[in-house]
Amino acid sequence: CTASALADFKRPHYRRQLIAIAEGVYVYNDSKSTNVSACLCACSSVGDCVLMLGGQKGGEDFVNLFSHLPSNVKAVTAQGENADVIYEAAKTCGFADVRVCDSLESAISEAFEAAKELKCESILFSPASKSFDLYENFEERAEKFDSQIANYLSKR
Repeated sequence: CTASALADFKRPHYRRQLIAIAEGVYVYNDSKSTNVSACLCACSSVGDCVLMLGGQKGGEDFVNLFSHLPSNVKAVTAQGENADVIYEAAKTCGFADVRVCDSLESAISEAFEAAKELKCESILFSPASKSFDLYENFEERAEKFDSQIANYLSKR
């Protein structure tokens, strides 16, 4: 019974979902990650990566995130209402490569640039934040990320 249940298991939509392989980089959409714990779990499931963070301000302890960030996270993009909070937490914890961006589009561009510079195998969109700063819910944020990735790749 357990073996068949595991065989039939499908990961929930937007939970570490592989959406593209481009320029030798795997791109994962983990928009369902609305807290630090979920983000840390996602980070541990990929190789060397650029982590894309940010969303609604309030409630999340980003010092805790950066204190426990696995060593495979080589750079971070921060965008959204809490980008400044993310940047300050990273600075407090001595994490140097944080790229503050003014939009999801610029964060995607920065993430690809960082992945190339640092020879990362993946980009992980795992915001560790609620989505209500710009979106109705995490699903809308996830769909926007997917479409922005497609748009970015169509211009390459």
